[in-house]
Amino acid sequence: MRNLFLLLMVVTLSVGSTYGRSFKYVYKDVTFKCNEDKGSITITSFDDDADIVIIPGEIDGVQVRKVSCFINGHNYMASELVLEEGIEEIAKFCFNEFRQLRKVTLPSTLNKVNSNAFRKGNDIIFSGPDNFDIALVSSYTSRPFNNIKSSGQERLF
Repeated sequence: MRNLFLLLMVVTLSVGSTYGRSFKYVYKDVTFKCNEDKGSITITSFDDDADIVIIPGEIDGVQVRKVSCFINGHNYMASELVLEEGIEEIAKFCFNEFRQLRKVTLPSTLNKVNSNAFRKGNDIIFSGPDNFDIALVSSYTSRPFNNIKSSGQERLF
């Protein structure tokens, strides 16, 4: 009986590490829902009533590589997003339901922005470090953005 219990524990732990885990994490007064799999974390949602949201680039020593917050028809109230260093990808339609969004700060580590990641028709101001290729964002949105800043210098596209 003891051996059966140990075997079940080993199988449970193995399956858990193979398929990852889902958890909640509070950072700067915002609760995030996350999935961890294969040594990296994906943010899947956060408090929909938060105004200014800083998305962590690392949680408990594990890199947050992707943000994927799309829930069809769900209206997040965030007016400002800051993606911390470490985040590499923004998923398709990720911030498309963010109708109040006006300001986004992007990390230098971002290398993939999927289609329609941001809502068309919003006047969003993007900012990022000097070495950030803002074309990465403007080419994968519903429409080109007019107000884009890099290290405080506004660039019009």
